[in-house]
Amino acid sequence: GKPSFRNPYLNLDYDHQALENAQKVEVGRIRLNIYYSVKEGDTWGLPVPFPYNDDRWSNQHACFDQSTGTLFFSSDRPGGFGGFDIWKSVLEGATWTEPENLGPHINTVKNEVFPTLGPEGHLIFSSNGWPGLGGLDAFISGYPGMDPLNMLAGINSGLDDFGLVFTGKGNGYLVSNRTGTMGEDDIFAFEADVEDILDHHLVQQ
Repeated sequence: GKPSFRNPYLNLDYDHQALENAQKVEVGRIRLNIYYSVKEGDTWGLPVPFPYNDDRWSNQHACFDQSTGTLFFSSDRPGGFGGFDIWKSVLEGATWTEPENLGPHINTVKNEVFPTLGPEGHLIFSSNGWPGLGGLDAFISGYPGMDPLNMLAGINSGLDDFGLVFTGKGNGYLVSNRTGTMGEDDIFAFEADVEDILDHHLVQQ
């Protein structure tokens, strides 16, 4: 009957195992919504709510691909595979399309969170549903119609690795609670060649 908590910063289920009856009881949950602002000249407009926000679920971890007008985000909205899934919505004129689940080559019955785009446009996200080193691992969607590829040790550890952002072609930052952190979750710099990671997996197949 030891209390078991998941990282609240990830907005996953936050459960407590009641000692007296061994029954899981949800003790707290935050619902997140997405807002966006439009920049005109040097001025940002007022925040506008994403039209598919809803108090019954969370929309979170937004990543906007300006070249295609596509918003990638994580949500536990109905119609997914379980937990949090990665969804997308496209801005067409002034209208956002109905969110589309990215399907079983991205999403699992567990959690897919923190979508971002790599330097070559690959979708990168963290998951605790695909086979990995432990906890949340970063994965890359390398090839259409194929399951995502683990971004390997170094970027990933035996604990949670998420929030990965490239700031250049071969470098960036991620968040992790791996051994050596100064607190709960720390920011780490990394260097990685995406093509080398993809080639590694091709050789293994």
